[in-house]
Amino acid sequence: MVHAEGDGPNRPGARLVMTQDGVRVGTVGGGAAEHALVDAGQELLARAPASRKATLTAYDHRPNAERDASGMICSGRQVFALLRLTPDDAKTLRRIVDAVNTPVPGILSLSEDGLLFRDADALDCVFEGFDADAWCYTERIGSVDGVTLVGGGHVSLALSPLLVSVGMRVVVLDNRAGLDSMGRNLCAYACRVIDYADVASHVPSGDRSYACIMTFGHRDDEAVLSHLVGKRLRYLGMMGSLSKIEQIKAKLLAQGVAGVDLDRVHAPIGLPIGSNTPEEIAISIAAEIVAVRNGVGR
Repeated sequence: MVHAEGDGPNRPGARLVMTQDGVRVGTVGGGAAEHALVDAGQELLARAPASRKATLTAYDHRPNAERDASGMICSGRQVFALLRLTPDDAKTLRRIVDAVNTPVPGILSLSEDGLLFRDADALDCVFEGFDADAWCYTERIGSVDGVTLVGGGHVSLALSPLLVSVGMRVVVLDNRAGLDSMGRNLCAYACRVIDYADVASHVPSGDRSYACIMTFGHRDDEAVLSHLVGKRLRYLGMMGSLSKIEQIKAKLLAQGVAGVDLDRVHAPIGLPIGSNTPEEIAISIAAEIVAVRNGVGR
């Protein structure tokens, strides 16, 4: 998907990859629009690969749509680009994969002339031009939102795959060597044993950096929070009961930590869904982080 207006499934940057033998990976939102795109993709793959040019197709989801009506009623409009990949694209695809695996940003460009990738500073998804012969879609690849989970226990283990599934890079930190749940965490980009006194150096600053404090005990939670509360982060959350959190905040206030910084901490962490098990708590945390990323949470 290269452009979206109003309400509709998914957002620009959503991708669906198809092969000639019917394998599909990814989604552009589902529903009638995706079904029609799959049909169009199958037709494209059935043709002789005479052209590497990309083409645009639009779907209008408004009930009174006069053109490009999808039959859906969610009131939005979406524009998709269809491109048949050939062996000539292999080098470009390898560069994209490398950018994803090593978070060094590059720019993916898709236009009527096909797929390109170049090294560059990061930018957001941009679509320019609706003319079928003069359009260009550009997207940042490689510089992704990163979540640091301070504490590698059961909630961290359950949370990691959820965050990875929504496109976030997860790093887990703990001060305990040989922790079983750290060893079983195969979704995290990295699991590191550190001294919590140095935790600030392991958590990057910036508006693409998120951090969750979920250590083994309240003393470590307090120590980690004291090191991270002043950092510039998009999100900082701490797990624990309301009573524990109030006590920790009171102690840090007494030590001179600014109240405005403590007020920005999401604690108790996660959306209030009555969660109790590690898996339920993980869902509540992931939902809160997604809400913040999408601009509907503080």
